[in-house]
Amino acid sequence: VQSGKDVAHYKQEEMEHHLSHMQVKILQLTDMMNEVLRNADYAKELEVMAHNQSLSMHSASIWWPIMQVFILLLTGVAQASHMVRFFQSKRLI
Repeated sequence: VQSGKDVAHYKQEEMEHHLSHMQVKILQLTDMMNEVLRNADYAKELEVMAHNQSLSMHSASIWWPIMQVFILLLTGVAQASHMVRFFQSKRLI
């Protein structure tokens, strides 16, 4: 995958601005450096997004078992009260 500006662009810059060979090379290196910095910034943004998603998943994984235990306790209390009412209605208790 080729990225950045091609050779024709630099030849055109050389002709338009009357640049020496060394100045063209410096321009190429500057463009390459800016592209590397843009790629590094993009990679950093991706890493921050992945880190935030990881933190979000971690907090969800902490609360999920607590919610499950609460639902199990609530279900147990509901079943126990239903059983007590059932046995009372049948006059077994």
